[in-house]
Amino acid sequence: MESYCNTGAEISSLDSENFIQLSEVYSQKLIPVSKENIPSQEDISSWPHLKEVKLPTIQADIGLLIGANVPQAMEPLQVVKSVDNGPYAVRTLLGWTINGPLRGGREAKQSDTWTKVTVNRISVARLEELWQLQFKQDFPDAGLTEELEMSKDDHQFISMVSQSAELKDGHYSICLPVKNKELQMPNNRSVAEQRALNLKKRFSRDKSYYKEYVTFMDGILEKGYAVEITNDERETQNERIWYLPHHGVRHPVKENLRVVFDCGAGFGGTSLNQELLQGPDLTSSLVGVLLRFRQETVAMTADVEAMFYQVRVSDGDTDLLRFLWWPHGDYNQQLVEYKMKVHIFGATSSPSVATFAMQKCASDFGEEFGPDAARTVLKNFYVDDCIKSTVDEDSAVSLAAALTTILAKGGFRLTKWSSNSRKLLQTIPANERAHGFQDLDLDQDYLPVERALGIQWCAETDKCKFKINLRERPHTRRGLLSLSQSGTIENSNHPKGLELTAATVAIKMDKLLRKERELNLLDSVFWTDSTAVIKYLNKDYQLMPSCDVKTGCVGPDFILQSPEQWPKNPDPTVMVCEDLEYFKDDIMMLKEQHRVKRSSPLHKLNPVLQDGVMRVGGGLSRSAMPTESKQPVILPKHSHVSRLVLRDIHEITAHAGRNHMLAKLREKFWIPGATGAIRRLLSKCVVCRRLHGTAGKQLMADLPECRLLPDDPPFTRVGMDYFGPFLVRRGRAQVKRYGVIFTCLAVRAVHLEVASSLDTDACLNAVRRFVARRGQVNEMYSDNGTNMRAADTELKQALQQWNSIKISTSLQQKGIQWHFNPSAGSHHGGRWERLIRSVRKILNVTIKEKILDEEGLQTLLCEAEAVINNRPITRASSDVNDLEALTPNHLLLLKTKPSLPLVFSTRKINIPEEDGNKSSTWQTSSGNAGVKNISHTFKNARGGLQQ
Repeated sequence: MESYCNTGAEISSLDSENFIQLSEVYSQKLIPVSKENIPSQEDISSWPHLKEVKLPTIQADIGLLIGANVPQAMEPLQVVKSVDNGPYAVRTLLGWTINGPLRGGREAKQSDTWTKVTVNRISVARLEELWQLQFKQDFPDAGLTEELEMSKDDHQFISMVSQSAELKDGHYSICLPVKNKELQMPNNRSVAEQRALNLKKRFSRDKSYYKEYVTFMDGILEKGYAVEITNDERETQNERIWYLPHHGVRHPVKENLRVVFDCGAGFGGTSLNQELLQGPDLTSSLVGVLLRFRQETVAMTADVEAMFYQVRVSDGDTDLLRFLWWPHGDYNQQLVEYKMKVHIFGATSSPSVATFAMQKCASDFGEEFGPDAARTVLKNFYVDDCIKSTVDEDSAVSLAAALTTILAKGGFRLTKWSSNSRKLLQTIPANERAHGFQDLDLDQDYLPVERALGIQWCAETDKCKFKINLRERPHTRRGLLSLSQSGTIENSNHPKGLELTAATVAIKMDKLLRKERELNLLDSVFWTDSTAVIKYLNKDYQLMPSCDVKTGCVGPDFILQSPEQWPKNPDPTVMVCEDLEYFKDDIMMLKEQHRVKRSSPLHKLNPVLQDGVMRVGGGLSRSAMPTESKQPVILPKHSHVSRLVLRDIHEITAHAGRNHMLAKLREKFWIPGATGAIRRLLSKCVVCRRLHGTAGKQLMADLPECRLLPDDPPFTRVGMDYFGPFLVRRGRAQVKRYGVIFTCLAVRAVHLEVASSLDTDACLNAVRRFVARRGQVNEMYSDNGTNMRAADTELKQALQQWNSIKISTSLQQKGIQWHFNPSAGSHHGGRWERLIRSVRKILNVTIKEKILDEEGLQTLLCEAEAVINNRPITRASSDVNDLEALTPNHLLLLKTKPSLPLVFSTRKINIPEEDGNKSSTWQTSSGNAGVKNISHTFKNARGGLQQ
């Protein structure tokens, strides 16, 4: 039975306390389990060990079966074990389940139930294929030049019918192409009996219907298409038996009754059509058959009599085609079992099987009766209708005789002949002609109008007519939307869109004619009066002209003249001559062997010759790109034409760069080594050299003396600046604190302090703390800030006060020379601005959006100072024997790899809990070793300052 996969379902227990997500649920129309199979409290009451189990009363039908692929629903939470071979109970998330025999309860009916599930997972590719088949138009897509690939089921169908096809007693015998070789069908005789009973009631009401029905059934019995089941066959136990209901169908035009067997009638979740392979569409294209019918002068039509019934069913499959009928049509008697021995109307496989048998007949006997007859069977039949045109009457007479004979070899009888050739009609017996041609006097009477594949064909004038019945229908949204099938751009109602749609249809019609008509068409020329179409084809969208809607269809005068009088396309002689000069050997190889040598520089391009011009072969022949882009012309790199083309592209692209020019070039041309050619062109272009020339650079001045004096201690000459602010929590309030950086201009060491504000006192206190910890400073450099200048003034006054007190040591009596950068010259402070960025990077990684207290901020700044002072200021060598890279800490602490403070790995920075974030901890490590030649390394560092 067919099943479909659904996702996203969720189930819960009756009390809605527990929920389970179902990954996949397979749905079908019928679940072969009823609510009678659900155990009740009454069923388990006879088992004392289950007295604690309480089952809810459920009156609903079963709508979901849960299998082992949902382990959450099967996991046991509590188990009541079996006693005396009785049932046991298991409690799960969804409630109690009872397993085992329930003696003492309702007696369970013994039944065997089997289910076959076929999951229809529709992939995107299959969905697209179904969409194309559903809305297949008369003209194939412009990009499609070959037939659709057969599916897996179609390949299986072809394999089965090919292996089973055999010619017996003048007819082909082919098996029923079932999907499963081990097919087992349920007994559906009851369905056939009920349908026969309904048919009997209609017979009693409609005697005319009854009479036609009996006539048809007697005909298939007399001709041997169906036979009665023998007693031995009736008593044989066979699981490949299926009873087909049947009903009458009246043809809307012919008005005769035909009995059709209902192979789609279902029982037990299946039907015969569900078990049969439909097979590929082996029928020729309807439009192609009609086009070939109108190709030549002499036309003829014929019909295969009872085409399906001429193909026998293999003996092992006839029991699948059993049906019930009354002997001699007397519905007052008992029903008798019959079986069809031929492929029937109503079976999904019959059209493909019958077409395969007829085409196999043409293949088997084509050599005996000539290729024209075999080709006609393969290409000029639409199911059982043959319509063909020939060059003259003699070839039509011989072809009709050959067709009749070759198809008779396979048991197919051609009848209902019609033609616009009286000579051909005279060779065909009157009873074999079409109804309107049987009583004609071929010497005097006009030839009548005959139906040919849904069109009206007037044999006398050889013209086709169409009968159109327009019915007034109310306007609906569905009807309006169905009119939007055509159109290749979004707004096809715009005149530009309609013109493009017309061009697309013209291309499709050309491809259809080339594929279906038996003519050797050399060139196709398309004409349009739409400049918009030409612009689109040339990819010139920016210069799209406005639409001038015209009435009628008036083209230039030369269209009516011979092709020799048409305007000529540009002569490709120049490109041909260039290719011959540079690629002479490759062109000769292409003409002789259709490929170039492996040693040729053009081998990777897979070149092809078109009109004497070499083009890139490539793998884009099926793309929707223009031909010039799919197969660009190959030009030599050093030819004059290539230089002219590159120069033109360079000017068209407004002196663009190399990549832009290369992309524009390959829309039409391919120049091997084009990158180098473009580079040479750009280097010689005066405009590009003027616009893109490299400007001169200012020579860097010598480094100041303060950065080149290694003999003084660190922090003798210092650069100073502020950074921040940082929010700090003090009690419940939040205040701002600022970082103060002091950097040694000689060794690039860093000292960090915290300032409470930007006023002079805070700045002066930071300087005093720095001097107290790092020693006396001779020169200090800073930005031209107001707080810096005020600090300088007060510091001088403080030093004068210190001199008046006569401080004992000369070091404390030394003053600090403060240098300020020029106003609005922040670029003069790059020496400390770069280090401020390093400090910020460390703080951003550590603090992020947290708010610290005073102690935490001071601790973090000290640790950041240690990290920065441990950075190398000389290049790190890859040689293991070379000296270590010099760091500021080497000069400050006289240690190699000085260890960071212990707080880095053992103590957390205090961050208030109100921030909602956990404390951060830096973890790092450093080793201890002796100092190695620090003076030598510093000399190398000083020398690197020039770089």
